[in-house]
Amino acid sequence: MAIGDYAVGEKAAQKNSERFAMTERLAAKVQRIRMHGSAAIDLAWLAAGRVDAVAMLSNKPWDTAAGVIIARAAGARIVDRDGLSHDTSVNSTVAAHPALLPTILALVSGA
Repeated sequence: MAIGDYAVGEKAAQKNSERFAMTERLAAKVQRIRMHGSAAIDLAWLAAGRVDAVAMLSNKPWDTAAGVIIARAAGARIVDRDGLSHDTSVNSTVAAHPALLPTILALVSGA
């Protein structure tokens, strides 16, 4: 499981409380959590089978666009944290194999 990085700067403590809660929920259920620091790498590694799922709570379209295309081409399903289809207007990304996505989404959205 790859996760996005933690917030810095203004309101970082508030933003990170969500991220810490998500990390705690995931750590109890997944084999290992990785933080690569690059949304594109996380999604490319999902496409390559190096990670089984990706969750980012804050991202920009330029961070995810290429990785989303690659992961979708490999069969991944990509949504926002509410389970809605991922597009350039969303600020969260959850991606996994379609069979695994509901389980990951439940852990991420419950944070």
